[in-house]
Amino acid sequence: MCAEPGGNRRPGQRAGRLQAAVGNGPEDDARAGESRRLVTEALKRLEPEFRMPVVLRDIEEWSYDEIAVSLSLPVGTVKSRIARGRGQLREILAPLVSGRWP
Repeated sequence: MCAEPGGNRRPGQRAGRLQAAVGNGPEDDARAGESRRLVTEALKRLEPEFRMPVVLRDIEEWSYDEIAVSLSLPVGTVKSRIARGRGQLREILAPLVSGRWP
């Protein structure tokens, strides 16, 4: 058994939401790759205190409890940081909708 939170998941189970969005054709694959690249760049702009909980929850699919234990934070703080980090991501990614990347 893995000592890391979430380590007992099947391979490929994490990031399932991102994989579900990928189509079968080369154009779909290219669009999905570009979307992943933009999200990765946006995540880099978040402060670590917000980035880590967002990545662990939304990409690695850890539970709030797993994140709280791993980061030595109360669950309420984890939820707050995830909400604030997601809000910051929305602000960072919003210009993409209008075609303006800051």
